[in-house]
Amino acid sequence: SALHNEWNLKEVTVKAGAKVRFVIKNGDDEKHNIVGIGEGLNLLSPDIAGGKSGEFEWTAPATPITFNTLCSYHPTMILKIIVQ
Repeated sequence: SALHNEWNLKEVTVKAGAKVRFVIKNGDDEKHNIVGIGEGLNLLSPDIAGGKSGEFEWTAPATPITFNTLCSYHPTMILKIIVQ
């Protein structure tokens, strides 16, 4: 969930190669998204409009990695993803 331009989670741990379903509930007035920071991550959510919810699937990399994501509209909204 997003509220006051912050995610309610600071980090998420997933299994290498797993399909991950992100469910985003946007409690703000502005749109948000999730963008993985790093080469080859292919993590880019659709924009979730203010007051709306949405979901998308992503396949985690096959090898362990830890990286940050951010909202391209609000770069201080950081979510760490740990792939084990």
